[in-house]
Amino acid sequence: MTVDRFECMARVDAALAAWRQGDCVVEGKHSFVHRLDIDCPVTHAAEVAAAGGADLASQEIVGFVVVSQTCDAVRSCQDRPFIEI
Repeated sequence: MTVDRFECMARVDAALAAWRQGDCVVEGKHSFVHRLDIDCPVTHAAEVAAAGGADLASQEIVGFVVVSQTCDAVRSCQDRPFIEI
């Protein structure tokens, strides 16, 4: 099944429309994925990933907070594809 790119972006934009700087999520399970320097892993998850030769690590986290400015979070994902959490 092929997803229409504009339909997909509209769904993302609708989901982000209510987010504001400082909003927090601490309920449920969350996973954080980050790139790492395999020669200098700084977390346990990074050490495990680096030992396997990977440069991406994933770990469970308690929650997250939106630190991007609200005006950036609510812009179209086509214009602002990333927000900081």
